[in-house]
Amino acid sequence: DLGIPPKVMILPDPEHLEQTLGDLDRIFGDRIYKAWAVAGRVEIMHSQVDKSVALKAIANHAGIPMHEVMALGDGNNDLPMLNAAGVGVLMGNADEATKADVVDMGLHTTLPVDEDGFAAAVRKFVLDV
Repeated sequence: DLGIPPKVMILPDPEHLEQTLGDLDRIFGDRIYKAWAVAGRVEIMHSQVDKSVALKAIANHAGIPMHEVMALGDGNNDLPMLNAAGVGVLMGNADEATKADVVDMGLHTTLPVDEDGFAAAVRKFVLDV
């Protein structure tokens, strides 16, 4: 018995994406968490599971307070993790919808990954150079 899958990914037809998301909300309500790392690929998980849960567990295990944790991400599915971290940094290569979602979240931004955005964020927020 493999048990309950931790995550299900669906790839709805782009023409039916909004209808599919609406159907998921109607059927499952707040019992699921929906996100996407890549446009068109919808990730569905238990409502109490997202990347922030894992980040908090790792920080707790390591004895690091969350206000001292930095997290970087570039997808909609990274937003809970970025919000949970003391320093949340959105990569410059995030899609426009994700960039729009973070406007009022107080997150930092950095260069795209292919322009060494990760290194730039570490220099700025960790090494303070």
